[in-house]
This record gives sequence, C-alpha cells and structure tokens, in this order.
Amino acid sequence: MGIGGLLPFVKPACKEGHISEIAGKSVAIDASCLLHRGLFGCMDKVATGVDTNFFIYYVRGFIEELLKQKCHVVMVFDGRRLPAKREVNDQRREQRERYLAQGHALMKEGKQDEASENFKRATHITKEMVDDCIRSFRKMRNVDVVVSPYESDAQLAFLSLEGIVDYVITQDSDLIVFGCHKIIFKWTHAAAGSCVFYDRSKLENCFQTNFKFTFEKFRRLCILSGCDYLQAGLPGVGLSKAQVCLAKTGNAELRQMLRRVPFTLRMPKLRVTNEFIEDFIQAENTFLHQVVFDPRARKQRPLTPYPESEKENIDPLTGRLPSFEYAGVILPPEFAVQLALGNSQRDDGSFEENFELTPKIPAWSIWSPEYEAQAQLFDDGISLEKSVHEPSTPGSSKHALNVSVTSTESCSTSVIRVATKRVAQRVKNEPPGDWCVQDMLRMYSQPARINSVKSDLSRDGHLTVRY
Repeated sequence: MGIGGLLPFVKPACKEGHISEIAGKSVAIDASCLLHRGLFGCMDKVATGVDTNFFIYYVRGFIEELLKQKCHVVMVFDGRRLPAKREVNDQRREQRERYLAQGHALMKEGKQDEASENFKRATHITKEMVDDCIRSFRKMRNVDVVVSPYESDAQLAFLSLEGIVDYVITQDSDLIVFGCHKIIFKWTHAAAGSCVFYDRSKLENCFQTNFKFTFEKFRRLCILSGCDYLQAGLPGVGLSKAQVCLAKTGNAELRQMLRRVPFTLRMPKLRVTNEFIEDFIQAENTFLHQVVFDPRARKQRPLTPYPESEKENIDPLTGRLPSFEYAGVILPPEFAVQLALGNSQRDDGSFEENFELTPKIPAWSIWSPEYEAQAQLFDDGISLEKSVHEPSTPGSSKHALNVSVTSTESCSTSVIRVATKRVAQRVKNEPPGDWCVQDMLRMYSQPARINSVKSDLSRDGHLTVRY
C-alpha cells in the first residue's frame, strides 16, 4: 500500500513527464500492480463466474506501449506471502471475503450497483490469473518475466540497485523506501503516457540542511510514520513529526533514539514499548534483507547481505543472534528457479512444469549469462531490437555469473548502515486500513500529478517447500 503521503513529501525529487522519455531503456514494471488494476475493471464478471481476460488486455496495453518505445521490459510478479506481513495479509483476506459475501447478497436482492461496489473491494489476484498473464507475455521479444520469491517491491528494488534496469514502474511508494534509483509513478493510462518521475539522487533536496540527510535516516523516518511492515507506527506521528524527531536524534543509537521520541516531540503521553522497538527493527530489516531472486546467478539472496555474527547483533530480548525468517527464507537454487519461472509446488513436493527456460536464451534477457556483457553493445550504439537476433551461446542457461554484492553493515540492535555504490547504467542514451472504491477510481483515473500512492497487492495461496 505504500507510505501514506510519501509522494507529496518527496515532491522536490519528482517531476511530471511522459513515458517517451525512457525510450531505449531497460524497465522493470510491477506486473502484479497492473494486474490488480486490470482486475478491478472486471471484478463483476470474475465474482459472478463469467470468463474474462480483460485484465490481460489491460496489462498488454502498458507492455506494448513500452515496446513501442524500444524498451526492454522486465515484468515482476508477487510471489509467496511475506512472513513479516502475515497479520496484514490475513486482515486483507478477511476484508475481501466479507466484501465478496456482501456483493453476492446484494446481487440476490437485485441491487447491482451496490453489489458492484463490494465486488470491486474484493478484488483479488489468483494463481490462475498470474499463470494466464505469464503465458501471454513470456514469449514476447524484449520482455522478461520474473516471479518474486516474496513481494515484488523487493525484487524491483534489487533490479534497480544492481543496475540491471534503468527505471522501475509502480504505484507503490514503498519502492522509494527500498532505495530504487529511478521510479515512474502515476502512469495510469497506457496511451496517454503522462507520469511522474522520481529520482533518488534528488531526495536530499526534500530536507532542510539541519536534517543532515542520509538514506538511513530517511528510511527510519518512513518506518516511524507507519508502513506495511509496521502498520500502526506511533499514534500522532506522521512524516512531518518523524522528520523533526530524526533531525534531532538521528545520530543516536536506534533503541535510544526510539525511546526518546516522546521527549523529542514533546508528546509525554506517547508510549514507546520494547515490543514496538523490536517491531521497528524487524520492519527495517525487512526493507534491508528481504529475499530476492538473482536471475543471473540462478539463486535467491537477501536484498542486502545479512549482518555478520558479531556480539552487538545479539537480540537483547532472547540473547541469541537474530533470525531474518520474517524477511523470507532462502531456498535451494533448484527450487528458486522453478518459483521464479512461475511454477508452483505440488502436494508431493514436485514442481509444475508450466514454464521453463529455453535452451538458447537471447542475450538481451536478464536470464542470460551474457546480459551484463550485452551492456557494452548498447554503449557502442547497437540498438536493443538488433540485439534480439543474437542468441546466447549453447549451454548458457546452465552458466551462472559471479554476483557482486552491496557493501552492508547492519545489526538488529543499534545502527543499521547501508553504503550503496551505484552500478553504471546499462543503457547510456540518457534522454491504510479500509479503502473504498472511490479512492481507487480517483487514484487510477486522475491526471498525473504528485499524490500519495497506495496499492494493495498479494498473490493467492501460501506455497510450502519441502526439503
């Protein structure tokens, strides 16, 4: 759903523009977000059992528009449910079930308009819908498809932070907190092309000098105001008050800083419990260490490396080194590849074989071991369209590259610091709670302008992996 009010908050780092400005670039797009929006437009039919593929045509409009711009497109879908959001996802599932039941009851009473409102609130993406969408796009030229180990947010951030793509397209402002370099928001009409560009390099312009900006302080500011991994935040503390707090205490040890929030903000009735502090740390670690899939290395990994097993990392409540299972569990490579392709596991432990890698993977694909080498071809002026016809070498699907990792020092107790050195761009030709239908319509129909963006995305079912 994103951080409430974050997009207006970072307005100095944004500009209005047109999708044609990314012509020739490599772009990762939140396919689950698109699918959810497309499904929202045909939920009446889905809820009443009428066959429809409207949602696929809706997604296709955006993908084809990007291909017209000579873009390389990476479609990223949500995967399994993230343990850190189990409670939130359960609440959303209960809401959807309630709205769906109300919709059917209203239909029986002949109240079609009211029923339609409830059906739209019950919008839900099923595995079958995702499979249909993958089948429709996986063989398109210049289009890659990846199913995230867990949430697409972290996978999109990985592609951006590793320099695998130049832009990320989404409606979820959480991508800002994950640290994506360049994000496109508010592209709500494929043909119109109007959108909002966010540039992380300008994020510091959103703060006064006395804030002493670091991205770590910004991330903590967002978490303190309330996010999907720390739903409640602190009562009465939004982005503005969180900014004031971090400006005064941002250099303090994390637990110490959080305990001083009531004093710093002159809110004596505010209570910061030990439980809240541990939940805050878990939320930050989920932003830092959520499990993602590296298609080049054919394996899962944390978004940034786990902290080393040092004494200061010991959890003071348990006396043990921290576990990051709430941010996802890394699976063996053979399982990771199957899940990333979109195959689910059967009850007997085997995997479906709906999708597989082709023997010869095009060099333009992020699944190709030649993908990074292909960047030099783009630098030399060879177009993306031409590179499609140059196949990878035989056996390339079995080859894995060595993956460089982000320099990270973090812990579950005190200060979590992330030093990120940006990889050179691959292409060098630079040119909260209950929501209502009215909110969704307003969000997806208004002209592009900088507003808060919320998205409620999840994939049906929990996948159990057997070892």
